[in-house]
Amino acid sequence: MGKPKFPGTLRCIQLLVSTESCMCVPRPSGADVFVALGSPRADRTAAFDYDLPPGFTVSDGIPGFKNFYSAQGNYLGSVKLGSAKDSAGNAVPTTLEISAATITQKVQPISATAYPLVMAAPSWTYNFEFPLGYGNHVEPFNLLRTCFNCYFPINGATSTYPYVGQVLDLKILVAGAIQVPAPVQIGYAGSFYFQFTALAGHFDGEGSVINFASIPKPNGERALNVNAAIVIDRGVLNAGNQYAAHGQWYQFASNMCMGLWRTNASACNWPALYPPY
Repeated sequence: MGKPKFPGTLRCIQLLVSTESCMCVPRPSGADVFVALGSPRADRTAAFDYDLPPGFTVSDGIPGFKNFYSAQGNYLGSVKLGSAKDSAGNAVPTTLEISAATITQKVQPISATAYPLVMAAPSWTYNFEFPLGYGNHVEPFNLLRTCFNCYFPINGATSTYPYVGQVLDLKILVAGAIQVPAPVQIGYAGSFYFQFTALAGHFDGEGSVINFASIPKPNGERALNVNAAIVIDRGVLNAGNQYAAHGQWYQFASNMCMGLWRTNASACNWPALYPPY
């Protein structure tokens, strides 16, 4: 299974003139990369090393993300699409090209673009995917609209589907007894996705983001896709935190699967020992 080469080994390939600079910032959940273009003479293309297996496919995930799958249909991860802004704060259009070896972002400035401008390159985040069987990918979130906290497994969730701007005073249960504050605000909510933005006091750090979506897979299945960008770096504890998060979202997907099929998780096409890690 291919993995992106970061943090640490993700590198800018094309830095062709002295007015360009590249900065890679490792994150607990991946890495953020920024490319600064100092003038219109700067090269408008930046490429980044990735390692994806032969026969991989790419499909749309949560808005603003692309999902990667192996030739066998196994989920590999997601990339947050890049963006660019000039020094006046105006968004500058960008395009993205994806190959097995590189992800290339190209900025498209106009005559009014104020230099310097900064490209925020595509970034990889922690990702989980849980199969939800075959069917319309909007159907699982229609289920959430009937009773959100019947399926979402975190204390403090409301019975109604979340709306943009809503604050949820969530509390994560640790070791079966300790409640850890996890207040969030709804960044967006759509027919098949919603986003949490962590507020002050959240254990992941204020400004952390986690996205949930029911997405169609290339093989015709649908899945619950979860990805997050975490602010606080806890060093060696990061892996443990992601494992704990995986357990929470595994339960979320299992609850939806049971609600969709009124039966056990095998109806959602989960392997017998899912997850395999």
